[in-house]
Amino acid sequence: MIIKLAWRNIWRNKTRSIVIIVAITLGIIASLFLDAFAQGMVKSFIETSIERVTSHIQVHSPGYLDDQDVKTYIKDSEEVFNTIDTMHEVKVTVGRTLVNAMISSSRTSQSVTMKALNLETESDMYDKSSMIIEGNYFTSESRNKILISTRLAEKLSLKVGSKTVLTFMDMEGEITAAMFRIIGLYDSGNNNYDESTVYVLQRDLKDVIDPNVNGGNIPIHQIAILLNEKDDIPEFLDRLKNQFPNLDIQPYNEIAPELGLYESQMDFITWFYFIIIMLALIFGIINTMLMAVLDRYKEIGVLMAVGMGKGKLFTLIVVETIFLCLVAAPIGMLIGYMIISFFSNQGIDLSMWSEFLEEYGMQSMVFPQINALSFYRLTFILVFTAILAALYPAWKAIRLNPLEAIRKI
Repeated sequence: MIIKLAWRNIWRNKTRSIVIIVAITLGIIASLFLDAFAQGMVKSFIETSIERVTSHIQVHSPGYLDDQDVKTYIKDSEEVFNTIDTMHEVKVTVGRTLVNAMISSSRTSQSVTMKALNLETESDMYDKSSMIIEGNYFTSESRNKILISTRLAEKLSLKVGSKTVLTFMDMEGEITAAMFRIIGLYDSGNNNYDESTVYVLQRDLKDVIDPNVNGGNIPIHQIAILLNEKDDIPEFLDRLKNQFPNLDIQPYNEIAPELGLYESQMDFITWFYFIIIMLALIFGIINTMLMAVLDRYKEIGVLMAVGMGKGKLFTLIVVETIFLCLVAAPIGMLIGYMIISFFSNQGIDLSMWSEFLEEYGMQSMVFPQINALSFYRLTFILVFTAILAALYPAWKAIRLNPLEAIRKI
């Protein structure tokens, strides 16, 4: 009886009920869209960082991350490569030579990390030619060429075709220098990374460091591993550590802690958006239900006079409020899902704020994304909000004196 009565009551004043249903619907749409926008932005940042900078897993020689000494390279790197490549979870494995250096121009100098790439395998990890803003990417004929970022070029007053000198320590601990010609300027979208990283080819660096080290092969300081599925990381990491206990093996969220922080904060962000918007809706729901109670003083008095207990009356008001939310919920979720689906394909262009976003390594094109868990959370919060908003109007209703309510004009 209470359910049937509650359903009829919310449609006795259609205008008032429709207004609150529309308000709840808009709140649901806003909650879902903000959550999807935040998830899309964070996911884009993490995926871009993994592809361009960290990869899923990195392997180093013990102690390298502490001092980044050029002499702390991975011994028997070929054996490590061959073992990793046989694992079915692995998509790409790339070896890099990393050298701390000073890059100089006639204007100034700056410390950078010189990443020496293997041209044949690096493109399998990420096609860095897509980052080129001016000039060209490396070719098989390139000799003593270097890629620097547009920001670094501006800071050093360099341009495509300019020569620059890099000073660094070789494998003997001696300070040495090499001259490179700038073949292109790149922009990865991460300003901090761009200002501190330059790219050269391993074959150009090999003879300069020491042609006799590591059996005549270029020393490898970092093995970057990209997996087919990100979810395989924990299991794969444990297996790799057991197989190579003498190497330093880390996932991306340990290499770049800010990535792990972003991921861990996503749940908090989702709850934050939902709760803030639902708290704003509470006041509208309370106002609507309080008006409904005051308009029905006489009716409520009659119900109490004919034997409806305070518990049932309290439940009636709560159920009415829940019905209002449940009517709005599927409408809001459906519209929200459709809006998110549209923008997840089209993307949201934030290029007018690109300079600000690049300071934090964010992309100017955001593709909102949502998952089923967000809908479950929103449903739970919505029901909780409805119950919370109904408490005060229901409390006012059960405090009525039946005789006074019946006589009320």
